[in-house]
Amino acid sequence: MKKLLILGGNEKSIGVIEKAKERGYYTILCDQDENVITRKMVDKFYPVSVMDEEEVYKVAVNEKVDGIVSYASDRIALVVAKLANRLNLPSNPWKSVEILIKKDLFRKFLKDNNFNVPKAVSFTELNEDIKDEINKMKFPVMVKPTDSAGSTGVEKIEDIDELEKAFNNAIVNSQSQKVIVEEYIEMDHECMIAGDAFVYNGKVEVYGLLNSHRKIKQHPFIPTGTSYPFQLKDKENEVKETVQRLVDILKIKQGPLNLELMYNKQGKLYIIEIAPRNGGNKIPEFINKVMGVDLLDALVATSVGDEPILKLHINYDYATTYVLHSLKEGIFNGLEVSDEIKENIIDKSMYIEKGEKVKSFDRANKAIGILFLKFDTQDEEKEKLEKMEELVKIKLDG
Repeated sequence: MKKLLILGGNEKSIGVIEKAKERGYYTILCDQDENVITRKMVDKFYPVSVMDEEEVYKVAVNEKVDGIVSYASDRIALVVAKLANRLNLPSNPWKSVEILIKKDLFRKFLKDNNFNVPKAVSFTELNEDIKDEINKMKFPVMVKPTDSAGSTGVEKIEDIDELEKAFNNAIVNSQSQKVIVEEYIEMDHECMIAGDAFVYNGKVEVYGLLNSHRKIKQHPFIPTGTSYPFQLKDKENEVKETVQRLVDILKIKQGPLNLELMYNKQGKLYIIEIAPRNGGNKIPEFINKVMGVDLLDALVATSVGDEPILKLHINYDYATTYVLHSLKEGIFNGLEVSDEIKENIIDKSMYIEKGEKVKSFDRANKAIGILFLKFDTQDEEKEKLEKMEELVKIKLDG
């Protein structure tokens, strides 16, 4: 029986643990929370912080594990890669993983390897020299933490007078206390290119390309859903070739990649982000339901050196996710779902229950839940997506 060490046991890891059990693996979990929700699901538990590399290393050696895995976390993905490299277990070069998760390193990598990349500068403190350098950029510019996910701390500013406030917002959301400012890329299409890919033996075997919808005026960089089929069919080959070229250069051998790319007004393709992990907002589950390929199972299998099943089987011609959210705070009192949309809903996951507090949706982790929907035509999909806030209402008390 193969042994799989899982780092992090919050609710996002439930699917990984279930897939490991289905494959008959012996599961070992590390999490500093002794009451973590998944503790009873695994075969063995260690109350160890996943960021304590030496302690996790001891667990891995003691248990003689065949693989190490994490889910949907950039920071933990780096820990996994470092430990797996150290133990000669299946993984990717940890320096390549680090490049992917740190925006300043990633922008430098893109520039050094002749990918399209916006002018950018990274820094740890805001001084007059930095202001002068940024002032030479073409505004608007994007201000971002170098190492956050879910659009946390990301802001677009129109002039230098807005920089200090945006910098303060970004730096408090950066683990490394570092900020990057880059010139804004004006997108030439309606939706960001998104989705998850999967690499096996150095080749991208699955491209789960989706359209990322971002409909909130107050928070235009937070995804509110993804849709299928991919809108930019005529650009698909270029997107695939670009992702594969990156994989080749970084010597990525296996595992998931969360994609975020776009074309500018001049038709140039830009990689905004490629994260060495599965996407949030249940993207791998959505890809499985729509395209018939189980990326969680593939993640688990490749983590211990087993061959994944990566054959596509399209189940729905038109489908989307919708992130349930509220721009107001209050106490959750359920959903009011219109008859017009009920027949389209094929799955629903709720992150909070009635009576729990709803937070204002200013970052991805404040979602209330997520819906999976299917449609008969692209026109129906587009029409109903445009008015989802009318068709699915969040009921709040207080």
